[in-house]
Amino acid sequence: MTTIDIIPDEILSTIFSYIPLRDVLLVLVRVNRRWCRVLREIHSVELDVSWCKMALSDSNLKNIAHRFHSVRTLSMQGCIRVSTKGYLSISSKCTPLRRLDLRNCINITDETVAAITKTCRMLKEVNLSYCDEITGDAIKTVALRCSKLHTMSIAGCTRVNDLSIRILLKRCRTLMSLNISGCSRLTTGVLDDICQYGNRIRRLSVSDCNRLIDDILHLRHEDSLLSPLDGAFATTSSASSDESDDDAFALYVRPQRWTETLRTPPWQLTTCEQTVCASLRRALATD
Repeated sequence: MTTIDIIPDEILSTIFSYIPLRDVLLVLVRVNRRWCRVLREIHSVELDVSWCKMALSDSNLKNIAHRFHSVRTLSMQGCIRVSTKGYLSISSKCTPLRRLDLRNCINITDETVAAITKTCRMLKEVNLSYCDEITGDAIKTVALRCSKLHTMSIAGCTRVNDLSIRILLKRCRTLMSLNISGCSRLTTGVLDDICQYGNRIRRLSVSDCNRLIDDILHLRHEDSLLSPLDGAFATTSSASSDESDDDAFALYVRPQRWTETLRTPPWQLTTCEQTVCASLRRALATD
């Protein structure tokens, strides 16, 4: 028995807590089983490997998931070398996950999200911002499998559509924070859905939602010159050919509703409408 072997776990834990995570993952976990166990207890709650970025590979992630399988919070922001194969190790090992940050992980796809949420169904916070490859299907999958979700960020996900957000709001009734900034395909119909299904949302970001903001700006400046029929006609050309006249009229009515709501005194609005209006004002101020 060496001298270090007689040091109690509590003291080892204190010493290890001052060691950079890089050295923990690359060196210390390989020393012996006891050290690995102590280190796993230290990092059982939160693990941030964002510093790896270009260095983290599928095999590295597999080893991390094996040794820290009880982690509750995992941040992998900008780890662009990891593929779906690497993310599968998360789904197979890290089932207790509650918070997952995959911002700027460019290899994330709908299939990756499906694989992770197949077993990690207790997720409460998910960040998929700037994962360019995901579509509305990924959002639907999260909604159907992670009903306890209270924070969702999909900023910059330009392939996400209104329907996927509606499903998210209807399924995840505990959702309190939603970041859809930069989701350029979304329309003002999302705002209606938030007020109808997302009554617990208190933090909302819609900045750079170009289509949504443009609709409202257009009516704020020109609604006095447009009749409802003119508005319906103007939006029909940008709508798909299979949309009905009712759908075209709705495309006009929705932004019109929010131009009126923005002028309504706060005390006449619901809490959710106040949240939406505050977010719209911030977005309009920066436009």
